[in-house]
This record gives sequence, C-alpha cells and structure tokens, in this order.
Amino acid sequence: AANARVEWNGVLMSPEAMLKLRAGCQRAAEVHGDRLREMGMKNPRSEAQFDTLMYGRGLADRFPKTPGGKRVSTKDDDLELLQGLDPAVRAFRLHRKYARTASERWLTGVLIGADGRHHPAHHQLEAQTGRNTSTLPNIAGIGKVFRPVVIAPPGRAILEIDFSQIEVAICGAEYHDNNLVAAYATGDVYAAMALRFYRDSLSPAELEMDPLTFKKARPDLRGHMKVFVLGLIYGLSPYSIAIKFNISPHAAVGS
Repeated sequence: AANARVEWNGVLMSPEAMLKLRAGCQRAAEVHGDRLREMGMKNPRSEAQFDTLMYGRGLADRFPKTPGGKRVSTKDDDLELLQGLDPAVRAFRLHRKYARTASERWLTGVLIGADGRHHPAHHQLEAQTGRNTSTLPNIAGIGKVFRPVVIAPPGRAILEIDFSQIEVAICGAEYHDNNLVAAYATGDVYAAMALRFYRDSLSPAELEMDPLTFKKARPDLRGHMKVFVLGLIYGLSPYSIAIKFNISPHAAVGS
C-alpha cells in the first residue's frame, strides 16, 4: 500500500537541477574519457580495448573473467571493487557511469507527468537485499550527488531519517547474540568490533579507548570493520572481501 501511494503521488523534481545534472554528467564523462585516451584507449567505451589495457598493465589476473574465461569482467560491481588497483579502472568505470547517466531519459524531462511529477514504478521484492527498488527512474537509488533534483512542494520540506547501524542491531536481536547487542549498545558497533578484531595490532593507549573515542582516533580501522560487517550481512563473497581488504581468498574465508 505504501509503495502504491508513492507511485501514485509521484516525486516533484526540479527541471533546472536535472539540466545541470545532465550537463555535469556529460562533462565528467568527457574528463574520464580523456584520461583513458591518454592511457592508450582510442575508444573509452570499448570493453575490448579496456581488456587489452588491463593485460598490458599486468592486472588481468586480478579480475574475474567473462563467460569463456578470456576477457576481464567489466560488470560495475567488479569494477567498483577493483577501482583502487589502477587509475584506468576507476576512469573506465566512471566514464561509463556518467555517460550512461547523462543519456537516461528521466534527465531529459520526458518522463515528467502532466502534474509536473515523476511517477516511478516501485518494486517491493525486486532487490536481492530485500530493499525496495524503483524504475524509470530509480529514484530510490540515484545517490547523494543526484538527490538535489528531488524537491519539496511550496510550504513543505524533505527530511532524511537514518536508523544508525540498524542492520547490526537487528542481527543481534534476531539471533540473540548478546555480544553483538552489547557492542551495539556502546554507541558505535563498528568501532567496538574493530577494537576486538584488531586487538593484537593496537597500542596499549588504543586498547584503553572506549568505542566512540576509538572511532575518532582510528577511522580507518572502523571503516574497514563497517565494510566487513555489512558485507557479511548482505552476502559479500570471500572473493569480494579479499579484493576489498587486499588479502588472499583463503584468508578471507578464514576471517
């Protein structure tokens, strides 16, 4: 019922912001395309040329392969995991991302209804994670950079509500994990878990810190633990964990 109301009522979007966003995406695509040309790719959209570039730079063995096992995968999820390997990976991913976004119909305004609103189709059970999704456009997943295109009607405002670390809290309660519940109750579950996970490599002063103090002192370790914990909850594979933490798949399985 909630999804039906959202779809019926639609979303008010700013045509001016949409035009600026489209122009910005076009510029970003050009910038990353130029970087790829400097690296030797005549066509920055060519998967075959990207494959050749990765083999030439000795990085092909770090990629999963396409069916048949010849070319490196250019799926966005794989590129996102590997974009720290080489500037070319990040440039290829972002060029394609911004070029695709700039060409999407919703940014042209043709999908705005007679009431001045977009009416995306909402799908309650579409995502593997169990989250809602929407199409034409995917308003629920456009990202923070693109959110200014959604505006409030006169006299109203848009509020953002975030249940901080709620996924971990639900897991602790659902599985009656008293240690996880206690870590959540400290005020920052990721910092509390990082204190435990990295215990052998921390200084005596760091070991004496409470989780909130440790969060400020070691945001790097806290950030790693957040990726790790949420990855496990949402089904991150050992291969993906190995890439993100620059460890072997065997070590990832053991962790």
